[in-house]
Amino acid sequence: MGIRAWVAGRMERSYLVRIEGRRIHSMIDGRAVVLGFATTRFLRASSGEAARVAALELVREQCREFTRIPPEPELSVIEIEELSPRYNGIKPVKGFTFFEDDDPDAAVQ
Repeated sequence: MGIRAWVAGRMERSYLVRIEGRRIHSMIDGRAVVLGFATTRFLRASSGEAARVAALELVREQCREFTRIPPEPELSVIEIEELSPRYNGIKPVKGFTFFEDDDPDAAVQ
């Protein structure tokens, strides 16, 4: 590994970003429902803000794989945490925990 790669690697930090999604219109057992989800992403970035932007884009792309009914879900960052260097190399996570969205404004029309 050259000095440039070492320096570049040291500038990036590991982050945990927790995201909540709301207003996912879907069908379950033939019934129209509105779902929400919680998810966590681990990634490397130069700052907490860069981690927030990257995590939101990553989750947005992953949501497109399972949300075929518009509109796109509303995404909120719940927490950003800088991790200690021992967390470097954590494998990417793609999981979601879904729940029925109880927001009355999200109801299926």
